[in-house]
Amino acid sequence: MTFLGGLATAVVTWLVIHLLLKPWVDARSEGLTVRRELVGLVVQLSLCASWIAEDLPRDLAPTIQEQIREDRRRNYARMRELTEQLFDQAGEYAAVYRWRHRDMVLRYIMCVRGLMMSRRTQSEQARVVKELGMPMATLLEARLFKVAAIVPAMNEVKRIIELTGVDRWQESGQTAPLPTGRG
Repeated sequence: MTFLGGLATAVVTWLVIHLLLKPWVDARSEGLTVRRELVGLVVQLSLCASWIAEDLPRDLAPTIQEQIREDRRRNYARMRELTEQLFDQAGEYAAVYRWRHRDMVLRYIMCVRGLMMSRRTQSEQARVVKELGMPMATLLEARLFKVAAIVPAMNEVKRIIELTGVDRWQESGQTAPLPTGRG
């Protein structure tokens, strides 16, 4: 009887692990991978934007200025690719977050996509994307127990998105006032 009891315990344990816990662990691992990918895209987008948003010194040699302009064109094309990738996979990225984080992920994606489609100059677009990058990355990486990091980051992302007014301004053909950094 002891043998049968031990065997039954082993079978039940195996079933619980493989039918209940393993799928949960696999799903959680996949969600963490998607989260890391999203943070990586936000950081890449912010880096490309940072390079474009910087003012070019006037005292550079013409050949260097042309090299920098060419690199900026390449970075702008990369920004367009990254925003298209974010937009195309928005559902996948939003699905791994809950409540307010999900809303902020979708608002961020819609904002950067709208900015890239707007009539703003490349420099203006890059400044807004650059300014959104750090608070958005902080929001995405912070754990729930780090409220001190989440709340200010969320408020900053909301502030910048609201200032861009991409959804309201696109229809009228005007450009919204650009956010200015708090420095």
